[in-house]
Amino acid sequence: MRHRGPGEQEQDSFLDMHALGAEKHAALPTAPQLTAKCDKAGHMEKRRERCLGLCPLWPCATPIFRRRFVVLKGAYIFKFADEQGTRPKGTPLPVEALVVEQLEPDLISIRTLRKEWVMRVAAPEVPGWLSAIRLAKQRAIRESMGHAPIDMDDAGSNAVGSRLFDQSLKREAAEADGMQMQMMGRELGGGF
Repeated sequence: MRHRGPGEQEQDSFLDMHALGAEKHAALPTAPQLTAKCDKAGHMEKRRERCLGLCPLWPCATPIFRRRFVVLKGAYIFKFADEQGTRPKGTPLPVEALVVEQLEPDLISIRTLRKEWVMRVAAPEVPGWLSAIRLAKQRAIRESMGHAPIDMDDAGSNAVGSRLFDQSLKREAAEADGMQMQMMGRELGGGF
């Protein structure tokens, strides 16, 4: 990467940084960078339960939907606030570990062993999303087993997605360890 003078815009993409061997310190991809050569991109609405979904009759228990710009690129699904998003929201989803199914004409379930995302999509787009995710999953499995070459356009996004996913796992493990230590401290220090 070259040094930029004042007023020059940053032109290097995260893919260029990966090619230079700087994937650990690469800038996060933006939505426009990922959509340039992606498998599928578009708007989805992510369902979020309120009041833990305890009682559907309570007004606070109705789910709310948050609009997200979703990009399927390489072996990961990235979520952004909008199509001009400068950094992914949340953890990228590894397609290799996903199970996808259609719940209703306009609802898709995207599950891993640990979590489920329910996404609302325009009904005509549902088959396209299901097909794209399933094809990406098959390709990612073949690539991880060495049965197919990794596309160079996807290598940078895969490296960044993997890094963000690993950071999320480490953060969750640290939080779980902290909670376990708190519980042990209460057991040792507490009485009746």
